[in-house]
Amino acid sequence: MIRAGTAGRAAICAAVTGSAAICAEMIGNAMIENKRIGSDMLRIYHTDETAEWDRIVKSFSEYDFYYLNGYAKSVEVQEHEEVVLFYYESEHLRGINVVQIRKINDIPFFRDRLEDRYYDLTTPYGYGGWLLEEKGDISVVGELDREYSEWCRDHHIVSEFVRVHPVIANERYLKDFYRVLPCGSVIAIDTKEPDRIWTNMESKTRKSIRKARRNEFCVRRSTEDEAYEALSRLYYRTMDRVQADGSYYFSEDYFRTMKKELKSSTQIFLVETKEKEIAAAAMMMGENGLFTGHLAGTEEDYLSLGVVSLLYYEAAVWAGENGYDVFHLGGGVGFKRDSLFAFKASFTKNGEREHFFANKIFDREIYDKLLWMRTEKGTVRQNAGSGYFPEYRAESGAAWSRPDKL
Repeated sequence: MIRAGTAGRAAICAAVTGSAAICAEMIGNAMIENKRIGSDMLRIYHTDETAEWDRIVKSFSEYDFYYLNGYAKSVEVQEHEEVVLFYYESEHLRGINVVQIRKINDIPFFRDRLEDRYYDLTTPYGYGGWLLEEKGDISVVGELDREYSEWCRDHHIVSEFVRVHPVIANERYLKDFYRVLPCGSVIAIDTKEPDRIWTNMESKTRKSIRKARRNEFCVRRSTEDEAYEALSRLYYRTMDRVQADGSYYFSEDYFRTMKKELKSSTQIFLVETKEKEIAAAAMMMGENGLFTGHLAGTEEDYLSLGVVSLLYYEAAVWAGENGYDVFHLGGGVGFKRDSLFAFKASFTKNGEREHFFANKIFDREIYDKLLWMRTEKGTVRQNAGSGYFPEYRAESGAAWSRPDKL
């Protein structure tokens, strides 16, 4: 396979985003070549290889929209960083992993301080991590680990951070070659029997839905431009209201790319007043039997009238009626058991799924060097047990645990 050159990739990106400037920055930062690696078992795909990327992902029995090429393109546009697909295949095992490549040299503290260029990997916004399928009765994860780790070290990739998919539960694969840690829970509704969704909710949630209906709110679906505009408007207002971190402010280019590249997977649900004013909106993503709440926003004046409960209930019923077995609502802020988590948990009995983080250090020597550069200048301080990973990315003044405690 011949991959597009730099000019070709820039043209493809500009066609998707409408922004040549964004694409020039992103393509200029690309650092991975598309080629077979080592013993031909590991290969990398870029976002300009749309058809082959999605063919590989969809050949796996377990995958979600987070692994699709269109979502990777959306993340590239938002983050201005490259996203790639790793595909591994041997006689006994095959696997996929989608990662975002971050430049360590761009961390303010390290800028102009490092003799070489270094990178680390992270799961693009949402969930991911390796998905593995055994071929026969023999599992040879060790071969994958060696190939992958060797390639990362050879390309100056120091570490990887993974937000494991809580519905697919792929921590069962990662535990053999990553450090896996529990980090909270999310809520997922079983939608295989739509008629039972109502009875499985807490009474207070059913009461909230009845209140919305008494006030003559109704829910409709749309993938038209006006729905995306309403969603982005309400989403930004909601982020302002809750004083969200800047990383949650997705750009208009992100919304446009999602619309263009993932139209078949996207459903936007709108809650309207009888005067057709939009009170709430949510983007739901459906793929491979999984239905996921991705982004949502609400007008403040309608928060007490049950519109969000009505939206999520109607979305759950629609999902069940249209072949989706699970509706993944997510968890609380920072995966805490907060009021947001309690609200989501009220939609179903026994819907809690444990969520895990995973991490891996490919180059311990460089990891330690980066960490000690930070501590020597006092920009981070030693405090065993902080749990931040990778620790050299901790914000100034943050605590970190010694590498030998990892």
